Amino acid sequence: MVFAIALAGTWLLTPALTEFCHWRKILDWPGARKLHQTPTPRLGGLVLFISAISAWFLAYIIWPTLWQESRSLILWLALGASIIFALGLWDDLKPLRFRYKIMLQILTGIMLIWAGLRVNLLFIPFWQPVKLGWLSYPVTMLWFLALLNSVNLIDGLDGLAAGVSVISAATLLLVGLHYEAYLVALIMAGVVGVGLGFLKFNFSPAKIFMGDSGALFLGYLFAVSSLICPIKSYTAVALFVPLVALGLPLLETASSFLRRTLGLRKFYAADNQHLYNLLLDFGLSSRKTVIIFYLFSILFSILSLILMFKGGALFLPILSLVVAMVLVVSLVSYILGKRMPSKSKKALV
Repeated sequence: MVFAIALAGTWLLTPALTEFCHWRKILDWPGARKLHQTPTPRLGGLVLFISAISAWFLAYIIWPTLWQESRSLILWLALGASIIFALGLWDDLKPLRFRYKIMLQILTGIMLIWAGLRVNLLFIPFWQPVKLGWLSYPVTMLWFLALLNSVNLIDGLDGLAAGVSVISAATLLLVGLHYEAYLVALIMAGVVGVGLGFLKFNFSPAKIFMGDSGALFLGYLFAVSSLICPIKSYTAVALFVPLVALGLPLLETASSFLRRTLGLRKFYAADNQHLYNLLLDFGLSSRKTVIIFYLFSILFSILSLILMFKGGALFLPILSLVVAMVLVVSLVSYILGKRMPSKSKKALV
C-alpha cells in the first residue's frame, strides 16, 4: 500500500508541479557547470516529500500495530526528514552557503544520535567486535553525513539519481525484511514508489529535476535506514550490507572526497569531474552513461544480497572488492580529471 500510494501520488502531482514551476519561473537555468541546455523546473523534491509522507501517514493510520515497536523513533525520524527537506527546498529557492547547510545537517545528525541511532560496534575482519564507546558519536555522524549527501552527488544527469535510488531502495527493502527491520522495509517501499513515479518525468529528457530538496530527502532516508539495520541485528554483515547496497552513491561520495583532497581543494568545492562527467568526456551519451550507472548499481545490489545470505564465507572477499573499487575509481578519476578538461556539455546527445 505504501508503494502504491507513493507511486500514484508522484504520478498525479508531478505534472501540476511542473506547470507551476514554469508559471512562477522556478527553474534550473543552464550554466557553466550544468549539463542541461533548457530551463527545467527544479522543485521535484516537493512531490517526493508529499507523496512519501502521505503514504507513510496513511499506513500508520490504517495499520498502527506495524509501527508499534518504533513509535518513539518515528517522531524523531519525521522531524529530521522535515528539517532536511526544508534545508534542500531553501537551497533550491535561494542557494545557501556550505557552512549553513553542513551546520543544519550536523544538528539533525546530533538529534538522531540522541534519539538512539548509533553505530556502537565496529566489526574488523578476523578480530572481535570492538565497542566504539564515545567514538560511536563521530563515527555515526560521519556515516550519516556521507549517506545524506550521497544522492545529491550523483544527481547530475537526467534520471540518474532517481533510478539508482529505486535500485538501492528495492534492495534495502529486502534487507529490512530479512533482518525484521520492518520500519526500514516500510520506508524503502515509499522510496521505491516515489522514485519510480518520478522517473517517468525525470528520465532523459527530463521535464523536472528533484533538486537538492529531493536528493537530500532521499539521502536522509537511506542514511537512517542503514543505521536501523545494524541496530536490529548486531552482526558484521548487518553493518555492511546496507553500505554495499548503496555502493554506487557512496562510490561517488568517496571518489569526490579523495579527488578533491588529492587536488588540494576543499572537499565540498563543486567540480565537473564526477564519474558521469568522465564517461561523457569519453564520448558516451547521457542515456548510455545513466544505463551504465544503473548496471553498476544493480551489481552492488546483487553483492549486498549475496553478502546477506552467504555472509560468513564471502564477507571478506566482497568487502575487499568494494574497498578496492573505491580506491581504484578515486585514483583514476583524479588522474583523468587532471589530464582531461571537461567536455561534458559537448558530449550530450
